[in-house]
Amino acid sequence: MGGNADEGTLFLHQIRPKQFPLDTDPNITAADVRQILREMATGLPEVSDRMLDQIIGITPTTGVNISAVELRHRLTTIIGDFLFKCPVVVFADALQEWPNGTDVYMYYFTQRSGRLPEWVGSSHFEEVQYVFGLPLRYPNDYDVEHRVFSLQLIKTWTHFATTGKMLPQMGINWPKYSSESGGQHMFYN
Repeated sequence: MGGNADEGTLFLHQIRPKQFPLDTDPNITAADVRQILREMATGLPEVSDRMLDQIIGITPTTGVNISAVELRHRLTTIIGDFLFKCPVVVFADALQEWPNGTDVYMYYFTQRSGRLPEWVGSSHFEEVQYVFGLPLRYPNDYDVEHRVFSLQLIKTWTHFATTGKMLPQMGINWPKYSSESGGQHMFYN
């Protein structure tokens, strides 16, 4: 189980396609970030600007002098953590409590296909095209690096599916996830 570096980006495009288009680099302000987070917190107790600023990382020292790119990154990280990464960690912790000592491995996917704008990064579901071999099936749409990476990912996931064990990556043994160690991840890149 695992997650991607930029889980929240496509979610932003889905909920606000005009503000987060796929054909240009979105430009947002701290007020935009606060409003989006307020909308996500619908049904929760009132959240003050001060609380939102703490979540976003705006301090009296930085003020709102944070670039649109950095604000967007912080917002997509918050959304990705809230919707995807935190639930995965909670589930991994629960799996470890099963009676037979279930081995859990985590991944953190950072590879970009280059098929979406750069601001989208390694978005939610980005790894699936590699796992299912799209770079091999459509070689004209991907460069050699992506085809080789797809083969590596297919081999890794297939080995795990058949044996329950992870293959070493780049000569490094893949550590088992442990809630006590804060969670160990193997980084794809």
